[in-house]
Amino acid sequence: MSSGPSEARRRWFRTVGFHLNAWYAFVLVTGLAATYLTVAFLTGYAVEQADRQIIVAKLEEYWARFEGPDFRDLTSEIPASALRVEDEPFLVRVSDAKNRALFTHVPEANLVFEERSLEVITAPDRHTWTRVRSVGDGRAWTIGTTALSGGRRLQIGMSSHHSDTIVSHLRRTVLLGFLPLLALGLLGGIYLTRRALRPVRNLSDTMRAIERSGDLGARVTEPGTGDELDELSGLFNRLMTAQERLVTAMRESLDNVAHDLRTPLARLRGSAEAALAGPPEQVTLQEALADCLEEAERAGAMLKTLMDISEAQAGVMTLAREEVDLAELAQDVLELYEYVAEDHGLEVTRDLAPGVVVSADKMRLFRAAANLVDNALKYTPSGRAVHVAVRAAGEVAELEVADEGPGIAPEDVDRIWDRLYRADKSRSEAGLGLGLSFVKAIVEAHGGAVSVTTKPGGGARFLIRIPTAHAGHSAPG
Repeated sequence: MSSGPSEARRRWFRTVGFHLNAWYAFVLVTGLAATYLTVAFLTGYAVEQADRQIIVAKLEEYWARFEGPDFRDLTSEIPASALRVEDEPFLVRVSDAKNRALFTHVPEANLVFEERSLEVITAPDRHTWTRVRSVGDGRAWTIGTTALSGGRRLQIGMSSHHSDTIVSHLRRTVLLGFLPLLALGLLGGIYLTRRALRPVRNLSDTMRAIERSGDLGARVTEPGTGDELDELSGLFNRLMTAQERLVTAMRESLDNVAHDLRTPLARLRGSAEAALAGPPEQVTLQEALADCLEEAERAGAMLKTLMDISEAQAGVMTLAREEVDLAELAQDVLELYEYVAEDHGLEVTRDLAPGVVVSADKMRLFRAAANLVDNALKYTPSGRAVHVAVRAAGEVAELEVADEGPGIAPEDVDRIWDRLYRADKSRSEAGLGLGLSFVKAIVEAHGGAVSVTTKPGGGARFLIRIPTAHAGHSAPG
């Protein structure tokens, strides 16, 4: 079938490389043609001017002779013996007002001109130039004409054959010299275009390979030239790295969700099966329904938290902002967990500076702070303390939650913010594994940042930083 090659040719004609090569070839050919025409014109003009200078010198020389007293009033033919011009390689002609030759010298015996072609009208104060061809051989002659007294005209002619030969040879030499330049320029243009577009082709090949194989680990080779295409390759690689990390996180999240949902669903199913298998007593059925509700709420809470995190990270979360006193919010959180701290035998210290106001979604920020406090109480051993502080640092409000727990291992510090990630030390504790992910997503949705500093065995210090209400909603530096 011929449609394949034909379609390939049509696609090639539409490529950027073809357009660049075509434009480059057009500019190159146009430039060389313009250069050749300029050189040809200037060369011909220079040679012609040189010939005219020679003829002008001869016109001045013979004008002085024919304006002498011996020939001034002459109206009949001048004898050849009166002038010594036998050895001159010029056409010398003197004519009267009616173009009748009074004197004619030709450098060659067989050289003949048509009298009509030699007839010109000469201004008295300047030379007149004309080009004529001799009869028979067709050679070109440059003839200069000047006025003499009595309406006579003096004409000096010089053959242009030698000059035309030089100009023609020079033009041919220049043209032959331009041909290899043209070929070299076109080949060089094709090579440079292909080399310049190589990163684009590599990018296209990599994207096609990713499309075929689904391997997000493929990367474009960066040429390291530092130009825009090299920057494009780097941006693509960074984008693919972020994409691969996102897809990997999504897969891990889905796996973790499936794993964590399996337990409440299994419990829900087990409670329902146990109630159905036993005697239909009201108390048993009520306990089974209570267990089902508890597990359903657990699964619902997990899904709702995941949805909130996804909305916040995608930048589509709608925040019901209002002015919130951070100290009052922290106090409400601590009152909520007051009995939990007592049950764990923990001391909760606080340093809450009043008047630190932020523009925030109060309920979501409350949940974020509660997650940090719950986390601190959960991992702090009995008999130790948890410290909560609120303060202003310039235009940034800070909420600090510090514990005296086992700390966080260095390899876990960067991953604790991932959804459903739980370090080995936390596996034994109840929870969804979404608390810190939720905190990070909510704080960043408010234009803030959250960080953690820790030492193994020395506790952990979580710090939320959010712009104060009068500082706007930009992220702190």
